[in-house]
Amino acid sequence: MIEEKAVIESCDEHWLQVRVSGEEACETCDLAEQCYRDGGLLKIARSHLRGPLAETPETITPGRTIKLTMENTSLLGLTGVVYGLPLLLFALGLGIGFYWLFPDAGEAGRALGSFAAGLLLVAVAWLPIVRLDRRMAQRVRYRIELPEDQDDSAESYYLRQYSHGE
Repeated sequence: MIEEKAVIESCDEHWLQVRVSGEEACETCDLAEQCYRDGGLLKIARSHLRGPLAETPETITPGRTIKLTMENTSLLGLTGVVYGLPLLLFALGLGIGFYWLFPDAGEAGRALGSFAAGLLLVAVAWLPIVRLDRRMAQRVRYRIELPEDQDDSAESYYLRQYSHGE
């Protein structure tokens, strides 16, 4: 499971918009700039929320820090589809072009023709892969709860409110 700290930016009866703030966990990842492309802003449908805070919607207020956990997420399987399938199709297109479509085209013609066949297969598969990616993104469920280091008592709330003014 992927867990991040986030701050609730805005919310209504249908949507929750949060800003993910746990970038320190991703400093070693080369793909961090893709995850935080929009400054860590994430819009989640309320129907995709689970957990103790989701069961009491009045506790979800702007400015509140939450722990956001992605449930039922198989990033390895999705990564295999998004990256592996185009790579496999490109290699298949190279083989088809080289051995069947352009066997008599000369060395340069075979190379260019097989490269074009590989690109064509990847281009044909692009739309189904994008649709699959969007469908999988709709299946992600988020569990929201208070972080372990956050006290939810009224005293700590007022202490946080007044300490920010110093």
